[in-house]
Amino acid sequence: MEILTRLLETDTFINNTAQTSWLDGLIAERFQTEKPDTMVAIVCGAIHVANEKFRSNFANFQTSLER
Repeated sequence: MEILTRLLETDTFINNTAQTSWLDGLIAERFQTEKPDTMVAIVCGAIHVANEKFRSNFANFQTSLER
């Protein structure tokens, strides 16, 4: 995910001057991203788990109301 964000932030992408060899050039230059912050990853994971639990519980609630 971090690599996609970094690619979208490049001047080539922002200025819409990318050509078909653009990614090949980045790979040859060993284009990399920084390691993501561990706490941000943990918080994102927790939010995802909470959201899935909320959706599941809400779906169960809706089903019980429909009965």
